[in-house]
Amino acid sequence: MADAVAEVITKYNAVIDYYKQGSIECSNRSYVFEEWELLIAASGSLRSLTQEACADYILATQGTEPIFQERSDASMAALQFAFRALAYGTDTLPAPPSQSVLDQVLGKVKPAYDLFKAAVVEQNTMNVVLQGDNVAVQGTEVKKLYFAEALASLASFPVGRLEAGLDQQFRVNQMVKLSFMFIYDITATTTTLQNSIAEFDAVHRQLKDGGPDIPAIVDQRDDLLSQWNRVDSKWQELKALLLTQSVADVPNLQTTKEALIQEMITLQGYFAIPDQPVQETFPWMFVAYGAMGLFLCSCACGAVYIHLLSRKKQTNQNQNGWNQA
Repeated sequence: MADAVAEVITKYNAVIDYYKQGSIECSNRSYVFEEWELLIAASGSLRSLTQEACADYILATQGTEPIFQERSDASMAALQFAFRALAYGTDTLPAPPSQSVLDQVLGKVKPAYDLFKAAVVEQNTMNVVLQGDNVAVQGTEVKKLYFAEALASLASFPVGRLEAGLDQQFRVNQMVKLSFMFIYDITATTTTLQNSIAEFDAVHRQLKDGGPDIPAIVDQRDDLLSQWNRVDSKWQELKALLLTQSVADVPNLQTTKEALIQEMITLQGYFAIPDQPVQETFPWMFVAYGAMGLFLCSCACGAVYIHLLSRKKQTNQNQNGWNQA
């Protein structure tokens, strides 16, 4: 115990010396591909959780099932954990790599998050939705900083696919939230929901066929194409439910959304794998068929040539015979 106490005191003295320096900027960190992937996924998770927390809050305040309140409490806790992880890191998630990112998280995301929590306490549904969207907007700026720094560190970082995939996960949670708002008469229009559906459909096709900054799925990526098809199947199921006006469809909406999100998370993992360049191989098959064709053509020409020589010789012999006669 005495040895342990001495070690603790030594470490505390080191901490005190650090704080004596006053307010100083953090030095930038250098991360590998997997760490950048975790950081960017964390920023995307924060944005998606804002919409999920709003949707669950709507169910908790408008619905009658006790499970709705439990889900709302769980999503609020998940959102708080996601914010703290983004700001300070965890055992598995690296801390922000630069002072600019930390400033964005603490100076922009935190105030927006505090306003969101205050709106929840006040039980003002429209303000909860508004402040939740504001947290998502500030999270978008963090995501942009992460992508910019990742690309500066790793030139081959697959920004297009990863960013589009994160945005799609956000849209799914956003669409379900908007659907709940329509079901419970918090809004009387579905225009925003329909626009979100159209945006999801457009990006969903681009993730397969290619689009601005998004490469198409190449023939060599059967794994990626197969997972995209799984996402497409779940998306068609959710799309059919989004414009429902029935409270009875709420549990099915949640279940279908969760299944789709899981497939999208798996797809995001495939997006992180860069496409391997197709290696050009020497066309031996064409050479073989060409050589065979040339050989057969030579044989045919040779046969014709021999036949002509034979006929010419025979003609000469007949002419000599007539001359002698």
